[in-house]
Amino acid sequence: MVSGEAELTRRERSAAERDKIADERDRVADVREDTADERERLADEREGTAAAWERERLQRIDDQSERSSAAARRQQADVAREMAEAERRQNE
Repeated sequence: MVSGEAELTRRERSAAERDKIADERDRVADVREDTADERERLADEREGTAAAWERERLQRIDDQSERSSAAARRQQADVAREMAEAERRQNE
């Protein structure tokens, strides 16, 4: 009967070892999943940052365009004033 009990104990130890291995595999899988989630979060963050940078770049281009347009309008107004002044002088 001792050999039967020894076999049972050996099987129990073997089952316990398999449980430990399964638990460790679960833990490793959880860590890998967490790592993948973190990488995805960081990728989303980088994408958001890149989009923000692109919006800022486009805004700077738009602002520069507005400044250029305003300068051109000022120049046109100056020319119109000069022409009006020249016309007044000519009419005098």
